[in-house]
Amino acid sequence: AGRLTDLDLTDDRGAEGFGHTAWRAGDVALGDRCYARPPALRQLLAAGADFIVRTGWARLRLVEADGAPLAWEPLFDALAPGEVTERAVVVDYSGQGGRSRGKAAFPARLIVLRLPPEAAERATEAVRRKHRRHYARRRLLPLTVQSAGYLMLVTSLPPSVTAAEVLAAYRLRWQVELAFRRLKGLLGLGRLPAKGEALARSWLLARLIFALLIEDASQDLLAVPPSAAGDFRAAPARLALAHRAGAARRGARRHPRRADRHRPARRTRPALQAPP
Repeated sequence: AGRLTDLDLTDDRGAEGFGHTAWRAGDVALGDRCYARPPALRQLLAAGADFIVRTGWARLRLVEADGAPLAWEPLFDALAPGEVTERAVVVDYSGQGGRSRGKAAFPARLIVLRLPPEAAERATEAVRRKHRRHYARRRLLPLTVQSAGYLMLVTSLPPSVTAAEVLAAYRLRWQVELAFRRLKGLLGLGRLPAKGEALARSWLLARLIFALLIEDASQDLLAVPPSAAGDFRAAPARLALAHRAGAARRGARRHPRRADRHRPARRTRPALQAPP
């Protein structure tokens, strides 16, 4: 339905993560690279949920089922543009030298898609631009540049869920980015004018409540098929009201305030005169 289900307001030290949501058995968590953290992934598995997260070649420590390090270069070179491959791996975060430190590894599936040449070129240029802007003093590793042309996903879903279905499910994650764009563009959440904690919290919560009201009202739009979009008599009452409000705003924009400067001077009523 494209609606918010959980809201967690943190301070400026609160980072994104799966730990802000109460997961249940049967849930599937979607996340980009910053969500690929082994402790959080283990918590998902402990709750009976599964995950699909994006990763890089160095984001997670992935090893083969026998414990051998994963060879990324042969894996990349064997793929043609648009081709997908899958590998059974183990997410290992035991520490240097394979010492356990009490945290056991867990199995997962690595799914790699080679991007088309145009998309790969854009991704590679974005990696180089980010490195010049933030990490200019560090050496850009060749494998980092090469891996930019690939989409790499790690999932705990069983093999009965095909790689194509995993890739299709991960595309739904873009709806999260669109939701944040709506919050920033329509409700102004991209800029926080309040500095005090109490005032900032009130300012944010008020707009988040407004966002939930908008989502509730927008469900009427989803209930109306496109063929009936022009028949507002058959539309729900809130949809018809929104149409009339939009027409009123459009009518107001046709006569901007700036045009008042060019209006002729207002005629004054002539003074009354006594009859002759």
